[in-house]
Amino acid sequence: MSIVKYTLIRLALIAAFAGVFYLLGMRSYLLAFVAIICGALAGFIFFPTQGQEAASTVERLATKSRPMATREADEDVEDTIVEGDDES
Repeated sequence: MSIVKYTLIRLALIAAFAGVFYLLGMRSYLLAFVAIICGALAGFIFFPTQGQEAASTVERLATKSRPMATREADEDVEDTIVEGDDES
C-alpha cells in the first residue's frame, strides 16, 4: 500500500507543477520535463518518510521472491570474486 500512496503523491505533485507551469505559459516537451523534475524533487524533499516506506516494501518483496539458498550462493560467489585468486 505504501508504494501506491507514494506513487499517487508523486503523480499529484507532477500534475500540480504541470498546471502551474502551464498557467505561466510553458508548453510542449519543456512543460513535461520541468514538471517531472520539480515533482520528483519536491517528493524527495517533502515526503522522505513515504519514500523510505515504499523502498522498504519493494526491498522486502524482492528478497521474499528469492530463495535463501540462492542468496547464500550469491554471497559465496561475491566473496570469491572479491578475495580473488591467490594461486596465480
